[in-house]
Amino acid sequence: MKTTIKSVNSAIRVGEIPALANAMVENFKKCASATENELFSACFSELEELTKKSICALNSEKVSGNLDELDSARDEAWRVLGKGLEGHAALQKGEKKEAALSLLDVYARHGGKNATKLNFAAESSTLESAIEEFSSPEMMAKVKLLGGVEEALDALKDAQSAFAAKVSEVSGKAASAKSEKSSTELKKQILSCINDKILPLVSASALILSDKYSEFASVIAEDIARANSSTSRHSTKKGETSAVK
Repeated sequence: MKTTIKSVNSAIRVGEIPALANAMVENFKKCASATENELFSACFSELEELTKKSICALNSEKVSGNLDELDSARDEAWRVLGKGLEGHAALQKGEKKEAALSLLDVYARHGGKNATKLNFAAESSTLESAIEEFSSPEMMAKVKLLGGVEEALDALKDAQSAFAAKVSEVSGKAASAKSEKSSTELKKQILSCINDKILPLVSASALILSDKYSEFASVIAEDIARANSSTSRHSTKKGETSAVK
């Protein structure tokens, strides 16, 4: 019986195609007839290598995306510190008011609220400078006079340290993967490997040598059918959402 294998839907998500490719590779390894065939081995070796690169690219891109969340966290910590100092400057009297005004001057000299509008590098430099000045013995004596300000400063330090650590991690990954392709580029290569190389080979083998490859072809067809079904559901939901809007 002829097994019809549809091509992988090009709308498949970059995060889903590695799962399909991995499933196909695993099923290939379970089929003795296929693993003993040089053409199959060459195609599936290529697919396995592309899949590994795709997963690495996705992980790297995910790490880079986390920078935005960490940047938002340090922005909020900086704003909270500023609001606290403004509140003390408005409500306190005497020594405490003078302390709040001195600290607020440091805050203002480091851009005030506008510091959060700087690019990543400029904001990091600005906040590091502000933290260093706030942490001097003279300024810390003033900080300790004002309730909640030391905690706000500690939160800022933690947020800035977390951001700096992630930048270092991202930079390291970028340096080691400077020539690597993006997950989108790799998705196109995986699709080409499957649709243009593997599927024609599997279909032809199952047709000509049915006793050796028909079962393997059926399994591969099922893998792709599941992936295409999932892609169709995503597309349908997206279409329904657009219609509602």
